[in-house]
Amino acid sequence: MAGTHAVGVTGTAFATALYVGTASIALWIFVRYPRLAPSSLTVRAVAPIAAAAGLQVVSLDTSSSLTLLASLFLVALPLLVVSWLTALWLLQALRELPGSGAR
Repeated sequence: MAGTHAVGVTGTAFATALYVGTASIALWIFVRYPRLAPSSLTVRAVAPIAAAAGLQVVSLDTSSSLTLLASLFLVALPLLVVSWLTALWLLQALRELPGSGAR
């Protein structure tokens, strides 16, 4: 194609899109499937910590474009969705505590 050129995406723009996208997916799961939330406050409190630990352990394979994309979308994306989702569950549990003023 004559006259066309590839436009690159900055790392900041991609990271922003990834975070907003994974938060949106987590919010959709939270609203659409409320029964997925654990009933135990302990589990809801520990799950975000475990998800954050999982994000700390994971490293992205940048040896090629294919492995980078695979590690982003097969590892990082699900972990980010789980991180957001567990945070939402914890916030919901804290809101539902007696004396929290929730209606």
